[in-house]
Amino acid sequence: MIDFAGHECRPGTLLWIRPGQVHRYAPEAGMQARLVLFTPDFPSPSAARGLVDDPHGPAHWQVSGPDRAELALHTDLIAAAHAVHERQSATELLRHLLTALLLRIALLPGPERGPAPAGAAELLARFRAALEETYADHRSVAAHAAALNTTPKTLTRACRQGAGMSAKAVIDARVALEAKRLLVHTDLSAAAIGRRLGFTEAANFGKFFTRATGQSPGDFRRGPSVTAAGPE
Repeated sequence: MIDFAGHECRPGTLLWIRPGQVHRYAPEAGMQARLVLFTPDFPSPSAARGLVDDPHGPAHWQVSGPDRAELALHTDLIAAAHAVHERQSATELLRHLLTALLLRIALLPGPERGPAPAGAAELLARFRAALEETYADHRSVAAHAAALNTTPKTLTRACRQGAGMSAKAVIDARVALEAKRLLVHTDLSAAAIGRRLGFTEAANFGKFFTRATGQSPGDFRRGPSVTAAGPE
């Protein structure tokens, strides 16, 4: 489970968990996997930084055939270089091997939804980047559009083309995700979480969360999703 979305894991499954995302593996699954852990600033910035920084990129692939074989080779090379690194410095070798792995992952097929026009994709990317800084300040499509020097209609069109939802839905989804994270990983009351997310009244936060998720904040915190998505 990554950010409360379940992903089936079987031979050939590739998961990409980005910084800040909550996740958990089912302990009863008996899985064996190779983990490649790195900090966002470690890959070559000229080649892979955009891949690492994109919090909205794909999180799950099911690979087979040549794709699976090539990815296995890349991880084998990283493991071998890491073993060398324990004896002598191989930092640059590891950096280039990791960058190559990330670039190879970027060639994997993504979601089936067709690509958005270049202008819409660029606007959506700017909107999402701005939203990471302002989602707790306001949820107004008009305010976000004005900050991006565009119109609410144009922003909504870009969101529908690139994300398959309206600009308002993108905003609400980001706020709801942060609320879920705080409910799972902090002891803050629902009212305190609501205030942190810009809701002056606890009742308004409760209504928003219930509308967005189908559960009240209290029910979500007590529910199985907390166990499934909690830290190991």
